[in-house]
Amino acid sequence: MCWVSWDQIFQSKENGGLGIKNLELFNSSLLCKWKWRCLNDTESPWYDLLRFRYGSLVANFLSGEGRDNLKHASIWWRDLWCLGGKDNGNWFGNNVSSILGDGNNIRFWKEQWIGTTPLRVLFPSLYLKTTLPDGYISTMGMWERDTWKWKFDWTTELSDIESETVHDLLLILDQVRPSREARDRRRWKPHKAGFFTVKTAYIALMPRPGVCSIEPITANALKLLWLNNVPSK
Repeated sequence: MCWVSWDQIFQSKENGGLGIKNLELFNSSLLCKWKWRCLNDTESPWYDLLRFRYGSLVANFLSGEGRDNLKHASIWWRDLWCLGGKDNGNWFGNNVSSILGDGNNIRFWKEQWIGTTPLRVLFPSLYLKTTLPDGYISTMGMWERDTWKWKFDWTTELSDIESETVHDLLLILDQVRPSREARDRRRWKPHKAGFFTVKTAYIALMPRPGVCSIEPITANALKLLWLNNVPSK
């Protein structure tokens, strides 16, 4: 008898597996749809109810913070919050990027909205001195007629090196500015069009098989193996 690991069986047929669903990962992918809706359906009545009950959803889901506030939360909310959080490598937040609109729903320092890394990671010394560590983009500046001006307030006076760092930050920010009309949006990075789907979440969660070199003839034979009239069961 040839023993095969479950990790291999769970792989797709193209990767040498049997295409059987990993129910634990599939269930996590289904639950993540609720997290995605919390980030995007911000005009829904149920969103207002959850925000009133549990506070800022976006900050918790994308930054993985706020765990200390879960003591009196419902079991459903604790499970949803912990799903894809820091204890699991924060894979949910790492797969979500933010597209700037009016800046009213994107955390300036904590979210991936310009580049692929949050600004608090790129500029840790500035993040420690900002007066608004949880501030939204719209609170980090103001409109002067049709021109957006970035404005930052610090808890203490900046050193010469930190002042140079602010200059570097402004060079990055010169590439973008908030919009007065468009709303902020979220993008699911595993999907080409940026939409969340259970399928792409499941694929993102699946462990990758070991990479090996297969000759084109062999690869084509394996592909044709499943294209027959024999029932898969």
